[in-house]
Amino acid sequence: MDDQSRKFLTQDSDSKVSLDYEPHFGQYYEFTYNYGNGDFYSGYGYTSENTYTEGQVLDGFINSTDSSGYYTIDLIDSIDWYNDSDNSIYITTYYDNSGFGETNMVNAYGDNGLGSESGWIYSYNENEENEYFDNSLEVDLDYERYFVQYYEFTYYYGNGDFYSGYGYTANNTYSENQTLEGFSNSTDSMGYYTIDLIDSIEWYGNSDNSVYVTTYYDSDTGYGNLSALSAHGENGLGSESGYAYEHYNWEDGLYFDNQIEIDLNNDFAKYTFTYYYSGDKNDTSQDYYTGYIYAPTDYYKIGEYFDYSVELNESGFNGKYYIETIELGEYSDLKGTIQITNYYDAQSDSNLNVSVESNNYTYLGWEYAHIEGDYDTYNYFGADFYEVNPLIKNRQWEIVDDVNVFLPEIQTMVKNNNITSDSLLNDTIDRFRTGDGSYIFVGQEEQQDIVENQPHFVNEGIAFSASLDAQDDLIALNRFQHREKSGAYLYATEEESISIRQNNPEFVEEGIAFYAFSADANKGVDFYRLNNNGSYIYVAETEKDQIMAQYSNFILEGVAFEAIV
Repeated sequence: MDDQSRKFLTQDSDSKVSLDYEPHFGQYYEFTYNYGNGDFYSGYGYTSENTYTEGQVLDGFINSTDSSGYYTIDLIDSIDWYNDSDNSIYITTYYDNSGFGETNMVNAYGDNGLGSESGWIYSYNENEENEYFDNSLEVDLDYERYFVQYYEFTYYYGNGDFYSGYGYTANNTYSENQTLEGFSNSTDSMGYYTIDLIDSIEWYGNSDNSVYVTTYYDSDTGYGNLSALSAHGENGLGSESGYAYEHYNWEDGLYFDNQIEIDLNNDFAKYTFTYYYSGDKNDTSQDYYTGYIYAPTDYYKIGEYFDYSVELNESGFNGKYYIETIELGEYSDLKGTIQITNYYDAQSDSNLNVSVESNNYTYLGWEYAHIEGDYDTYNYFGADFYEVNPLIKNRQWEIVDDVNVFLPEIQTMVKNNNITSDSLLNDTIDRFRTGDGSYIFVGQEEQQDIVENQPHFVNEGIAFSASLDAQDDLIALNRFQHREKSGAYLYATEEESISIRQNNPEFVEEGIAFYAFSADANKGVDFYRLNNNGSYIYVAETEKDQIMAQYSNFILEGVAFEAIV
């Protein structure tokens, strides 16, 4: 196996074997398109390996300036990419030579390489129209521009605790390394702000004075950094306030602002537990799984059940966690880490190996894991709800509900003897909880990047299967990120995306996320969109019903698409 291969564990009749997975290499490139009259735009894209060379010029593009436009390839790189047939392209800036200059208020992309890109430049002024452009249509910009100062800051309480964040304000308000002093707080010390970085940026309004807190550092208890926060302000430095969620459960947050300092619990223990789908440790007629978690020493009670949710799980019972042992020790560095060690499947009366992975910064009720093995199955479980029903690929045919299913030719996902299948949807999409009621859905390549670089995102497992490649009978779902709501993402069809690009400047388009069946295709499982004050989640009917019954802040917006579960 070469250095670029991936190792996975699988299972056959001889237990475990190693499989090689060759990565998909593609070419990342940065480019500039020159209209020929001094106007140009720049961006980046992906294509097949060895398509372009650095410094290459592609000319002969007629445009509205009566000049011959041309592309220059400014940079290339070979990358391990989730899709070696990706040919997407994104525009980042537009330069208008008529005196307007450069703007980054651009939302433009293409799906078929250089020449397919098009989009809009947004004025964000209700009296001005947005300007459409592509490589044949140049624009002359003359709208009123808004510039604000972006800044990053740290607030120090004076006792070693501090928090950091960023904000927007009028240009020239702060200078880099500036100190703002004289803030009394609960530590009996005088707090102060430092301005760590400033930048003048074009923005969609000149009156934005919002401020956001991203990390809190607790020094006196030794807890260290915490990024599970929901804290912001609307009137600049000093207006920020919010909650810190020390156990990453997004409940029971500790309130703080620049006057009130908080002390985070840094006394952790190791608990072992078993989750019984039946809700009774004496009833093993249903599945159960075991594991351990590092949580505060007073968080769970030994010899008692912890009932995260009273709702019925997929087995049809109110499952519960039974807390078996506690081990005291120096576990503060492992805070919130959970590990699943074994899964017992009652249907086959066998213990299943669980993937060697842990979910960080969580607690019982949010854990997820996968069973190991060569299964065509719905093989992830956890969260006081999901159950495994393994269907092992050791025969050519399987009988499910008296129907013969030919496994090698179609993807078969079996759950509680309900089967959905389609050979078009072969890519698993994971769901991450990014904040309080906000989520992101990603393919496996991006999933790995999030696990490595976004430890505060909670992996809730596989949400559904879709396709990362364009195919007949499938529609594209574009992903938009909210400018102001950190971790809030919206997925929209191309028809809805057109309206979002024109009317919702608070959303930044990030490209095609995946392909699925349309909402009325009747070829898959309906996935509903629920709106939580600008944050969105996409769920199948059972979870939709649970959310609507338990959380009044979610608004049902209907079926968004169909996928496979």
